[in-house]
Amino acid sequence: MLLDFDIELKQIFRAPPLKSTVGMLKETVEKQPALVKAIRGAYVDAIKVIKAGQDEDYFKTKSKELFNLSTPEEIAAGIKQNRLNYADIWGDAFFQSQNKILQSGISLGLLPNIGNLNDLWVK
Repeated sequence: MLLDFDIELKQIFRAPPLKSTVGMLKETVEKQPALVKAIRGAYVDAIKVIKAGQDEDYFKTKSKELFNLSTPEEIAAGIKQNRLNYADIWGDAFFQSQNKILQSGISLGLLPNIGNLNDLWVK
């Protein structure tokens, strides 16, 4: 089950894998800091709504369309997993744990080697 896999990854890498991110070109980050701040703010607000369970009605109405979940058991597990998918604490330790997860995927040939993984994180 997916939850068990995430728990195992957390034990190995000291953090669960980050499953939802916002990507932006480095040039955009440098040229438009106000945009970056606004997107971060919206993302943080969305995470707070999800972590507080305030998205449950929306999740239930969209579970089939977005995640192909239909039974009450699947939906309940999906809601729980969705809350676990978002990190509460960001910082160097979190970024390093994510880098280890990504490096494992690169080593296995599952992900492309993009060079310095630290360049992925807007701090």
